Amino acid sequence: MKYLKTYEGESIFTTMKRMYKKEVGTYEEPIYIHITIFDKAGFIKNEWMDTKVNKYLMNTLDDKFNLNFIKGSVNQLDVNKFDEIKDFLTNEVGLQFMDFSNKKRKEYCFKGKMSVNDLKNKI
Repeated sequence: MKYLKTYEGESIFTTMKRMYKKEVGTYEEPIYIHITIFDKAGFIKNEWMDTKVNKYLMNTLDDKFNLNFIKGSVNQLDVNKFDEIKDFLTNEVGLQFMDFSNKKRKEYCFKGKMSVNDLKNKI
């Protein structure tokens, strides 16, 4: 077991509770989901963010929309499901939607900041 640092006036049980909350995910982490759509092909990735909340959100998207993600890579996305995914990420999760589209391709980014516990409570 790691060395537990207790603060003045704090019992060992309070210290363990504080450390447990940190491990479970009560601190906020940034979320970045990036979607690129070409004519009939789309790709979704969690934009270089390898945080617990991003992993949890990507797994939730995979399960909820049957996307069949391959772990550790850029995942192909059915273009017809984009509107459902957009509504889910903006309305239910509460992420900010940004559009970086040009003539050749459509690029969208969903960003926000929340803890894993907050995300689990919203979904």
